[in-house]
Amino acid sequence: MLSVLLMMFFLELRYALLGSSLSKYLHHQSLGFTMIFAASMNDENYALNYLKFSTDKKFTPKEALHVEHTTLAFWTVSNLIGSLIGSAINIDLTIVHFALTALFLYMIVMQLKNRLIIAICILSGFLAAFFMVLTKSTLGLVISTLVASFIGFMIEAEIRKHRPKSGWLRSMKNPAGTPEEDIDNE
Repeated sequence: MLSVLLMMFFLELRYALLGSSLSKYLHHQSLGFTMIFAASMNDENYALNYLKFSTDKKFTPKEALHVEHTTLAFWTVSNLIGSLIGSAINIDLTIVHFALTALFLYMIVMQLKNRLIIAICILSGFLAAFFMVLTKSTLGLVISTLVASFIGFMIEAEIRKHRPKSGWLRSMKNPAGTPEEDIDNE
């Protein structure tokens, strides 16, 4: 039970990272707006809002909040439909696994902005396998996430301090643009 609680705690901490990546677009909003925005955020509407903010300079926080509320309404209706007629429909779980994997891969790819992030993602995969085998439980995922995050943080801090022009931190070409480019060009 402890491993489940720890895993849920660290899994849900991702919203701190997701929210912080959108915060640069909300810095002129009121505290009330920001609280409603934060309470409405989930993985799906984060991905949509991040993509819109990073590619459309005219996209507003109010529109992003509408995206959040619309996706939550669809989520509610879909859950209701699924619970009412789900047992009558036979859905191949392979399709569900594929769709969820694709969603999370998309979320990872959206974060790949430099070589260091790619290296830390690869390291994270190896650490996850190692700690899962070592602990023989999902607690290994929690440990690997913490270790990889800490290693990435420390390496980035050292590179920024001693070699700020290093190729490890150089942004990769992103045809959709990056939030930093969009903000700098305004």
